[in-house]
Amino acid sequence: KDGYRVWLTSHNDLGIIRYMVAMGTAHYVVMIDPASFIDVIPYSSWQIDAAIIGNAHNVVITSSDEIAQGIITRLQKTPGE
Repeated sequence: KDGYRVWLTSHNDLGIIRYMVAMGTAHYVVMIDPASFIDVIPYSSWQIDAAIIGNAHNVVITSSDEIAQGIITRLQKTPGE
């Protein structure tokens, strides 16, 4: 709506070979390294983890900790949901 686009790409001018989040308009683009994208502040006695996962193919873009294989398997069984 606002003219901003967001996409995941490995193409950049930095020479870094890994996927990054790109946000841009017609004239400007900002690249964000997903490894630095999530900062989870624990507010309780148990650990809280977060992840950004692509909706169409359930690709893990980044996470605050290692994701259990059972969770990844469950996500792959229901793509796009």
